[in-house]
Amino acid sequence: MKYGALELGLSLCFVLSFVQFSASLWIVEHIEDALVEQWREVYSGSGYYYFLTQKKTFHQARDECRRYGGDLAVRVRDFSLRSSLQQTFNFDNAWIGLIKEGNSWSWVDKTSSTTGNTHWIQNPLQPSNSGGNENCGEIIDEYYLRTNDAPCSVTRYGLCEHNRQGYVASNGYRYMLTAKGTWTSTRYECINYGGDLAAIGMQDFSLRAPIQQALGFDGAWIGLRDLIGGGKD
Repeated sequence: MKYGALELGLSLCFVLSFVQFSASLWIVEHIEDALVEQWREVYSGSGYYYFLTQKKTFHQARDECRRYGGDLAVRVRDFSLRSSLQQTFNFDNAWIGLIKEGNSWSWVDKTSSTTGNTHWIQNPLQPSNSGGNENCGEIIDEYYLRTNDAPCSVTRYGLCEHNRQGYVASNGYRYMLTAKGTWTSTRYECINYGGDLAAIGMQDFSLRAPIQQALGFDGAWIGLRDLIGGGKD
């Protein structure tokens, strides 16, 4: 099937389900099994969370979350989840996946924020942008787990979130879906999750049906590309 350059689609990523891996298959470090066991589901269907116990800048914290296969938490749009997270990890403050780009705030999963799901501190009213550089979001226990804007360069703990548990196929690889995007943009997302577009095992056609059934997609990019041009997709 021929796709236009801007055609959007899901992508199928692969990651190893064990610690040892071949460097030739990887672009970035893979999540370790020991860390996988520390992701917690604070209540059923909440997603999986990991707490960064060393204070970091916003971008350092986000990089670490992504290296571990997740991102800074965005499901904290649901205010009831915040209390469960605080009781689980017992933090005073923590970075979440909320950032100011230009003049507007948005969640790192690219959903726009609104007054109804950002839950800013009301007294003193936030976001205040004190000093003109408060472009990153944190939640603070002292203010009843409401959201505060802070300079991205200050150090805080971090709440990582991981929603894609994926499917471990018979070949020993874990496959996950990205959000919809172009081939190139979804490949970057795969890389950020510690893998790459699915190529290993795709020659074995018998793997495709169980992967599709487990992940439930209609179509998905894989790691196959015409590098010369003029070929048929």
